[in-house]
Amino acid sequence: MYTNIFGILAPNICGYIKTCKAVKIIGDVIGAECSRYRRSSLILAKWCALGGQIDLSSECARPGIVEYFFSQFVMINGKSELVIIAKVRWFQKHPSQNHYGKPVEVWCKELYEMSGPASFIPVQRIHGKFVAGFDQINRENIMCVIPLPQKLYV
Repeated sequence: MYTNIFGILAPNICGYIKTCKAVKIIGDVIGAECSRYRRSSLILAKWCALGGQIDLSSECARPGIVEYFFSQFVMINGKSELVIIAKVRWFQKHPSQNHYGKPVEVWCKELYEMSGPASFIPVQRIHGKFVAGFDQINRENIMCVIPLPQKLYV
């Protein structure tokens, strides 16, 4: 994972890890599923491919739900860097993904990608948050993903 973030093979990693339930990034709070910030735990990111593998070249953002965060210090080029990682469950694609048209997308409500390297994402790779709506298509429960506009800081 650190190779994908920093482009180096073996960074020195501090053995001390701190877990947390929410982080504030550029004035925006992203929370974990089991915290008082639960509504802000629904994220979008171009990170996960089929089978829980990391895909940095993905064209579309995949929805996920943050389980928790952890932070640790990593030594890169002789400099200590704080890295904050989110543990995420990524939703599986639904065959009727464009049923409602843009910007609303249909995703499987209770099916997730396999746990794998993409389950851990650096918070700087999170593209935004979304609101989930629930419906049925052909008697199948689905989740509608409605992206939230990003805040603008001038």
